[in-house]
This record gives sequence, C-alpha cells and structure tokens, in this order.
Amino acid sequence: MRFVRRPLFVLIMLFVPVCACAQSWSGVLDPSRAIDWSTIGAGPIPSGSWTQCGATIAAYGSVVSPQSTSAINNAITSCGANHYVLLGPGTFYLGDKLVMGANNVVLRGSGPDKTVLRFYGGGSCWIATTLVCFNGGTSVDLGGTGSSDVDNLANWTAGYARGTTTITIGANTRGLHKPAVG
Repeated sequence: MRFVRRPLFVLIMLFVPVCACAQSWSGVLDPSRAIDWSTIGAGPIPSGSWTQCGATIAAYGSVVSPQSTSAINNAITSCGANHYVLLGPGTFYLGDKLVMGANNVVLRGSGPDKTVLRFYGGGSCWIATTLVCFNGGTSVDLGGTGSSDVDNLANWTAGYARGTTTITIGANTRGLHKPAVG
C-alpha cells in the first residue's frame, strides 16, 4: 500500500502546477490604488535622422582599476546635433563623471542587459557632486557663470505631482532662451 501512495502523490504533484495559475490583481486590489507600469523606462529610442558618431566604444576598466571617462566625454563633445555615441556590450568601470553637452547628442548602450556603467568616482557639476553632468547651452543651463545669452534659468511653476507627464516652466529669470524639450 505504501508503494502505491508514493507514485500517486508524485503524479498529483506533476499536475498541480497546471491548475495553479497566478490570478489577476483586478478584484483583489482597488483599481484607484493600482499603478500603471506600462510607461516605465526611458521609452523608445527616437527615430529619424539620428546617426552614430564615431566608432562603438568597447567596455574598459576593472573594479581594481576604474578608468577615466575622457574617451566617452571626448566622443560626446566631437558629435554634431542629432548624433549618438554607442557604448559596446560589457561593463564600463568609470573613475569620474560623464559630461553630456548641449548639442542634442545622446549616449546609448548596446541594450538594457548588455551595457553596464559602474561608477567608482564622480565629479563636481557647479554646485553638486554627480556621476553625470548635463551642460546647458542656449536652451537649458544649470546656472554657470557665462554670458547672459548662454546661462538660461526659468522657474518650474507647475507639474509637481507624482506621475505627471507635463511640467510648466515660467518666465526666464536669467538668459534670453527659455529651456525647451531636447
């Protein structure tokens, strides 16, 4: 009798996962408390006239010896508008900050599970220590000390709520150009 129970138990355990499916959260969680996760992430890569600038940069550095970001920063600086710098697959061990300029240049990896940036140092970006510094130009600036037509500041006046997709920028407090998308 004991030998009959064991195979029967094993047979039942093989079919239980087929019947035990995960249930939907609807009906369990109040829909007003649910979070829409479908728009999470950076979004799609912009299409159009974007072209790669220079060669793909191969992963470099190590945990023991993180390297300067100068190769990446120089590649970003040398690009014209609507270009991208492509980082190859692998882990980049970086010893200082990345600097993004104002030329409408983007930094792309080879995929969300392919390119990893590990920072072992940072740098100063005017008033804050940071890993990535976004320099402004004629459309956005963090308040450097240049001429008034380059340093553009405006107040963020509305759109503070969590989950918002729109913000409102007020009149410039300095500079000639209002900060803009892109």
